[in-house]
Amino acid sequence: MWIEELERLHQIDHLILREPLPYIHVQYIFVEETEIRFVEKQLWHFSGSDKNRIIPKEKLLNLIETVLKPNYVFQELLVFHIPLEPETLTNFPSSFLSSATLDNLSLPPSLFIFHPFNTLYFIFQKKLKSVLSKGKSLTKKSVHFSKKHQGTQKTFY
Repeated sequence: MWIEELERLHQIDHLILREPLPYIHVQYIFVEETEIRFVEKQLWHFSGSDKNRIIPKEKLLNLIETVLKPNYVFQELLVFHIPLEPETLTNFPSSFLSSATLDNLSLPPSLFIFHPFNTLYFIFQKKLKSVLSKGKSLTKKSVHFSKKHQGTQKTFY
């Protein structure tokens, strides 16, 4: 794969055109508080002749369920995609990273020299432990009735 891309780079003597993505890199990033705990990587290969590569919503959701670890929740899907036209190579934006929704994800063609950089990032955040759900309540008050005083007596624990 990389040898073919290198050979194509050496043979460029005219304007190159955007092509459908043959593959895309995928990274699953697991974060705890503000620190990355671990990253899993995959390479997805596309098939078919459709110019826009579409990843169906069902596949995205299924993938999230498959890689989800205990005590983590899916937080965000980011897409790094470089869909530049050959004429705009000198004036391109500073960032190609964008947030995506969990709907059908469309990846338009790009120049083959950028194919190795196009990546999907699935961000998973570790669930925070609830402090309030364990132990005795700090605001609990008990009221006991005593026959001696014919009133109430408050006892705080």
